Amino acid sequence: MKRSNKIKKSIRKEVFKIKGSFRKNKGKSLIELMTALFIFVLVTLLINNIYSNTMNHYFVSRKLDNSQISLYEALMHIDYYVNFYGENHYIQDERLYIEAKNGKRQNYFYLFNSELRVAYKNESGNGYTSQPLLYGVEKFNLSENEKVIFVEIVTEGGATMRKAMGRI
Repeated sequence: MKRSNKIKKSIRKEVFKIKGSFRKNKGKSLIELMTALFIFVLVTLLINNIYSNTMNHYFVSRKLDNSQISLYEALMHIDYYVNFYGENHYIQDERLYIEAKNGKRQNYFYLFNSELRVAYKNESGNGYTSQPLLYGVEKFNLSENEKVIFVEIVTEGGATMRKAMGRI
């Protein structure tokens, strides 16, 4: 019996030690929280740095500069007017004329000095309002093959883009 009492007492002591250790460590220490926060910030900064370097490398490898993006946007604008806005289109006096589907309005694209401009017919129908579409244009070449229009834009910096557009 003495032996079993000793075992019981030793077990109780161990249990109280364990309970006491749990009571002492109820929460996290400030050092543990600061370490976790430091690791989180470090990983976040590392991911951000990798992402920004990857994106910079992508744009450099694509060699897209503002002039090419502007050329592309100008061609897409012209393409929208030819294919979706207009019912009929034709070339006359180095201008691309687009007649609206309702037949009341007629807009046109032309080169003035070094600006590619679009002229919108006023609502009243008695004049045009002209707005620049692209600056620094050296050439605005237009050619037509039945219903297809070929547009070529060359900038003063030497960037060139061509696009065929029209309803087939």
